[in-house]
Amino acid sequence: MLGARHMPKLAAKPLHSTVGNVNTPMGKSRIKVAFFPGCLGDKIYTNVSEACLKVFDYHEIGVFLSDNYACCGMPALASGDRQGFEKMVMHNVDILKDQNYDYIVTPCSSCTVAIREFWAQFSDNLPPRYRDAINALAPKAIDINALLVDVLHVSPKTQAKGQTKVTYHESCHLQKSLGVSKQPRDLIRMNPGYNLVEMAEANRCCGCGGSFTLTQPHLSLPTGRRKRDKEDVGGAGAGGVGGWGGGRARGRWGAGVEAAGAGEGGTILFVGSVRGVEETVLAVHGFPVNRGSWWGLMTVKKNECGNEAV
Repeated sequence: MLGARHMPKLAAKPLHSTVGNVNTPMGKSRIKVAFFPGCLGDKIYTNVSEACLKVFDYHEIGVFLSDNYACCGMPALASGDRQGFEKMVMHNVDILKDQNYDYIVTPCSSCTVAIREFWAQFSDNLPPRYRDAINALAPKAIDINALLVDVLHVSPKTQAKGQTKVTYHESCHLQKSLGVSKQPRDLIRMNPGYNLVEMAEANRCCGCGGSFTLTQPHLSLPTGRRKRDKEDVGGAGAGGVGGWGGGRARGRWGAGVEAAGAGEGGTILFVGSVRGVEETVLAVHGFPVNRGSWWGLMTVKKNECGNEAV
């Protein structure tokens, strides 16, 4: 906890220590990806990264995963640490540049934007061999939602709407930087147990903005409260948020919502309960809700503060 703001706990074990290096061949999909979980996917929301790996396995997608990735560099760059950013970029490029794969898939839209745009945009101080490698890597970066819908063409088995209403918040980087908006909604609608109801101002910032929430709480908190109020869509059983970089603080979204993730930093959906609703669900695209369904929503436990993604 930092002041009145709740921060997510570290996972018991990071992904790199439980999964390690992975390098599997492509199967019937004829696709191979480099999976880049990002810092939160490796150290906090490891269940999300594990869900992505299950998606790849189900669709027989080859996977390259290193246990030695550095941060994508976005936090350092945003904080003005250009030298630190460049060191992390070069470290990651050294890992990625000599592997054969079709896409670099991330469950974090900030990582996707960093690889697609910022690595090249701020590479002018790097040796030419790194600039050339970055230019080759950048077009391969893709969000997990876009991979499922646009590349794999995952489609629902039924169009029937479920009884539980959910709403969806768009992360800033996912929607505004990557243009990924329809795909997460398509994936939610594929789950026959849920009925997507749009909130007002779905693409308005949650108030996190990475370190912004720590350095500017007087601006972050009212922004988050406005988002919280817009989540009340009349009977929605859960509020979905399209990322994990923001919306973590219960004090930001208000006492009714302890969002496990929102705002700039991610792509996989996390869902926190909406005011007056007891059920809490975790939406992970690709997580098997039931046998044969590799997308959708999974009920999780609620902690003493509100909700907890587990």
